[in-house]
Amino acid sequence: MIFSDESTFYVLKRKNLCKIWRLEKEKLLPECLELTNIGDGGKTGIWGGISGFDATPARIYDENMNGNLYCDVLQHELKQYINKIPKKNQFVFQQEVVS
Repeated sequence: MIFSDESTFYVLKRKNLCKIWRLEKEKLLPECLELTNIGDGGKTGIWGGISGFDATPARIYDENMNGNLYCDVLQHELKQYINKIPKKNQFVFQQEVVS
């Protein structure tokens, strides 16, 4: 079996480091909350697979995973990995299914 999965990581820009000292009962009061992270730091994704034989090459990407990108990953990274498996071994490719 070859198992694969991908994940996306969102990078946050650090606006500043802010510490707020407050009592436990004050923790959700609006005047005791402060935004310390903002978005627009970008994102990065990674695809990889494993089996009892070895691990696939990792594919790092910054676009959205879509059908074209996924086919490209299978064509390059997965195919490269399969070519390393000794020919006498049989395998099943298992991609995570999200419902």
